[in-house]
Formats: sequence, structure tokens, C-alpha cells
Amino acid sequence: MTIETTGTAATTGAADPASQAGQAPPAPPAVDEGAGGARGGSRADAFRSDMAALRIRDPRARTEGALLRLGAVLLAAGPVLGVIAYVISHGTTNPLQQRDAIVLGTVAVSISVAGAALFVRYSMAAFLRFWLARILFDRQNPPA
Repeated sequence: MTIETTGTAATTGAADPASQAGQAPPAPPAVDEGAGGARGGSRADAFRSDMAALRIRDPRARTEGALLRLGAVLLAAGPVLGVIAYVISHGTTNPLQQRDAIVLGTVAVSISVAGAALFVRYSMAAFLRFWLARILFDRQNPPA
């Protein structure tokens, strides 16, 4: 916890890590609106520090990023498998091979739907997470 006195910051004993053992983390520092808090960089810095204090997950986290990329790959692989199934089914007169191509086409549609669901879910989750955080920040610190 910092206290500002005539332009200098003094640290209180509450910021000592030993005194905070077993306690909740301290609240994020308040934005000094008098020193240009509503202008350019300092408001952006306050937003970044509040985002760090909220512990919002990074959208580039390994699991979410991997599933987002997997969804994009599956979404692109579905039509490719569909074209392959079309070529196989029209390149033969054997009904058994044509039925195999029908199954491959059905699997291609399923892969595309699953890929679209993964891609939309993880791309929208990342967008909405920061959108909600921005709305909360703007409600707590309205622009001047």
C-alpha cells in the first residue's frame, strides 16, 4: 500500500510480505485523476494494472490457444475431406467404395461442425473476457 505525500510515495508496513502471510492480496492502487488519470497513457496503465490485479487468464494460454488452433484446422479439414469423398465416390462404379466415400463425407461434415464449434467458442471467450473487464473498469473509473 502506498501513500502519496507531496509528490513522493511512502511505503507503509502493510506492504511487507512477511506481514501479509495468510492474508488476501492487497487491493490494486487507486488512479490519481488529478495527475491526468483520464488522459492517454496513465489511464491505459491503470487499466493494465487492474487487469493484472483481476488475474484474468491470458487468451494465449496453452490450452485455449491450442484448442482455438485445433478448431481452425478442423474447420478447414472438413471441406478438404468432403472434396476427397466426392472424388472417390464419382471415380468408381463399385457400390462398396461409393458407400465408403459417403461415410467419409459424413465424417467430413462432423469434423467441420466440431471445428467451427471449437473455433467460435474459444475466439468469443477471449473477446468477451476482455470486453467484460473493460466494462467493469469503465464503471469503476469513468472517463472524464
